[in-house]
Amino acid sequence: MDDRFTTGELLLSLIELLYALALPAVLFILHRRRTDAKAFPLIVGFLTYLVVSWVRGVFRLFIPAEGLIVQAFFNALLSASMEETGRHFSMKRILNGYIEPHNAVSYGIGHGGCELIMSTGLSVLNALITSVQTGQGDNSLFLVILGMITMLTGILTHICLSLIVFKGVGTDSRKYLFIAMAIHFATNFIGAIVIHYSALLYIPLDVIFLIICIRWLRRVYNP
Repeated sequence: MDDRFTTGELLLSLIELLYALALPAVLFILHRRRTDAKAFPLIVGFLTYLVVSWVRGVFRLFIPAEGLIVQAFFNALLSASMEETGRHFSMKRILNGYIEPHNAVSYGIGHGGCELIMSTGLSVLNALITSVQTGQGDNSLFLVILGMITMLTGILTHICLSLIVFKGVGTDSRKYLFIAMAIHFATNFIGAIVIHYSALLYIPLDVIFLIICIRWLRRVYNP
């Protein structure tokens, strides 16, 4: 089997990397053209995820290393609780003057964009460097398209979660925080198990969770 890293695969990897880096900026530019969204919530969202990811990395050292279910459960629980708590804290304490929903969208783009760059972006970059160094790779147009869909649904889900948490901050109700935690946990926990057995099934699962998140969002803003 010929597994040489071809020029076509190099181009596809570069496109995927550029997509991961540019998607948050493009979404924010489009969002800002339609609304009076500010850049500050975007920056706060980006930095909040950055801080949360560092702290979460320390706690992950204590997660049991054996068993897919156990690891998926604790990783999902850790991510859901810390990210949504960080989201809630930033909106309540730092963005208390930004009371419009479109600023919550900006926050979600920053939060999800930072995760996209730090996880998917760096992963694609590492894979690209390894393929160039070894001269071997297995990238394809199909895999790149799947990756792009996952990146988009991921950041859209973060926008929805941000709007749900934002509603809770505005109404001083913590139930929305726990709704966001539950959706986030389910997405990560089930997603980790599914992708372990079949990466192809992860895409429809991601879309399903995005639809669930949007439905909850409609209930939150149109009770």
